Amino acid sequence: MIPNWQPITALQTILEAAIGTLFLIGLFTRVSGILGTLLASTLLVTFLGSIDAPVFIWFYLLSASASLTVAISDAGKSLGLDRLLEKKWPNPRLHAW
Repeated sequence: MIPNWQPITALQTILEAAIGTLFLIGLFTRVSGILGTLLASTLLVTFLGSIDAPVFIWFYLLSASASLTVAISDAGKSLGLDRLLEKKWPNPRLHAW
């Protein structure tokens, strides 16, 4: 067990809140989808070795797959702030993001 786990849990909470906020407002949705997939995947791997927490395995598997779906789709381009940024500053190099 890690002796100083409190900063790690605080960082996890901050990352989850930031990624969720970016999803809700539709800002940098592809980047936040990739970050959400990486975060949920690492937590999924962490809980795979735990027999006491089978519920968390399915939760993080669902979170990783939902974040990956957002990352590969045009989620922020319809109702999010990504649409407004793209209209204000059109840049073909950033069109994929």
